[in-house]
Amino acid sequence: MGLLILVGGTSDAKAADPTTPVELVDALNGVFGKQPHTRGSHAKGFCVSGKFTPAADAASLSKAPQFSKSVPLLGRFSMGGGNPKAADNSKGGRGLALRFDLGDGAASDFVLLSVPVFIAKTPAQVVSS
Repeated sequence: MGLLILVGGTSDAKAADPTTPVELVDALNGVFGKQPHTRGSHAKGFCVSGKFTPAADAASLSKAPQFSKSVPLLGRFSMGGGNPKAADNSKGGRGLALRFDLGDGAASDFVLLSVPVFIAKTPAQVVSS
């Protein structure tokens, strides 16, 4: 199973894709069914919070602020798909989202997906699939 890591995005990619968030969620609901009060994708998951403390030598390996000091952390582990009642051992992708709170309103976000294949490069390709 592969691992897809999405960190940020480019303004060029966002400008070139006219797909709206509503269109993307509607496409996901078309596949998984619309579940009241539930996310369109990665509907089942749980959140965590805590403090991230980097290894002592992490700052020598990266300039990222979260590797130079301890910072608050929010995270969410999730199962792929739009079924909030999916069995924990069901097949499919898994997700991990992390937000490192860097202070003064700044954050560093990581979104990781473990999927065998990712079907689309852009939101427009998801909507047209």
